[in-house]
Amino acid sequence: MSGEVRLRPPATADAEAMLALVEACDATWREWTPAEWEPPAAGSARWVSELGAPDRWTRVAVEGEAEGGGRVVGLVSFGPTRVGPEWRVVPETASVGALFVHPDRWRQGIAARLLDAALAAMREQGYRRARLSTPQGAPAERFYPAQGWQRTGDARWHALLGLATVDYAREL
Repeated sequence: MSGEVRLRPPATADAEAMLALVEACDATWREWTPAEWEPPAAGSARWVSELGAPDRWTRVAVEGEAEGGGRVVGLVSFGPTRVGPEWRVVPETASVGALFVHPDRWRQGIAARLLDAALAAMREQGYRRARLSTPQGAPAERFYPAQGWQRTGDARWHALLGLATVDYAREL
C-alpha cells in the first residue's frame, strides 16, 4: 500500500495527471465491457479541464504531496443537475459528474472518502438530493448501493463512452 492520501482542490498543474488518471481507469473497463468495446480515444477526457468551472466543486486525492507536489490518485466532482436540451437546472439536486480512483489504489477507501467529501459539500451548498450515472455492468454498480445510493431505473446511451449508463440517486 502506498502513502497517506490528502484531499484538496485541483491546481492548474494537475490537469494532465487528472487526464492520465481517467485514462488509466478507462483502460480497466475492458475487464467487464463487451469484447468489441474500445476505450475513448486518448485525450478525449479533456473534459477534466472543465472541472474548475465556477459551478463545479472538485477535489483530488493526492499521495506524497509536499507543497503542491504529489501524485493524483483520485478525483471527484459535482455540479448542479441540468436536464433537457436547454440544460435547465433541477432545483436542490446535484450531480456527481466524475469519481475516479487510480486502479493501483482501488479498495483502499479512497473512493468512499472522495464521495463522502462531495456529499458533505453538497449539503453545505444547500442541495437536498444527489444523482450520478455509471456505465451499466461496471463494478461501480456494487459500490454505489453500498454507499447508500439507489438505482433510479433510468438508463441511456452515452455516445462518448459507447456504453449504456444507469442512474443512481440519494437524499442528502
